[in-house]
Amino acid sequence: REFLEAIPHNRCLRKRLPANIVAKSNLIKTCNPLELDLAEQEFETSTFKLVADALRVNQTIRVLNLSATNLENQSITFLCDALKFHPSLSKLIAIATITGRGGVEVVGELIKVNHSIRLLELGWNRLDTAGIEIIGTALKDNQKISEVNLAGNSINDDGLRSIKEALRVNPKIKSLNLRSNGTIGLIEGPHLTQLLKSSRTLESLKLRSSCITSAMDQTLAALLKTEKTRLKT
Repeated sequence: REFLEAIPHNRCLRKRLPANIVAKSNLIKTCNPLELDLAEQEFETSTFKLVADALRVNQTIRVLNLSATNLENQSITFLCDALKFHPSLSKLIAIATITGRGGVEVVGELIKVNHSIRLLELGWNRLDTAGIEIIGTALKDNQKISEVNLAGNSINDDGLRSIKEALRVNPKIKSLNLRSNGTIGLIEGPHLTQLLKSSRTLESLKLRSSCITSAMDQTLAALLKTEKTRLKT
């Protein structure tokens, strides 16, 4: 608690929180700009509200890592409300963090309105078609984000359609990670090839471990020949 209360007043520290931070409050390393690492922590909703309240005051945090925290929907709501108009947050890492449809919806709203975010990592959140559609819609509105990680979710044909539309509208996305989405290769692939054609600014597309069929592999190879000066896979 002492550590969390200190966050709003400390504007030049990089913090890595040990598992017992709420009870013992340890300061770790310092640097500027501030990176707040909350990965692999267990938070009750009431405890996490202290973090969210602190983030409302401290406006200099640029990197926030929430990987493997498995936050409840209410905690995610506290967090996103605090970060909506945060002016410095450029990298949000929320791998294996979001649980439930409500959490995806509030994260989508955060993406829409916070245009300081440049790198978004939402891998391994078990996002289904509805969740991917929410994120895709948000990426249309926020044309500042340049790197998106959606690895390890459940992206199918409809999900690819949403991502394709986001790339068509958003000229800033240069890197897209879709690896370990096992259902991508189960479709015929028109949305995957159209996805590559939709964005003239996409430079990196990761598809490893996505069960790409041999026919789809040949289609992609032919397409990459025409895009080889621009795209890395």
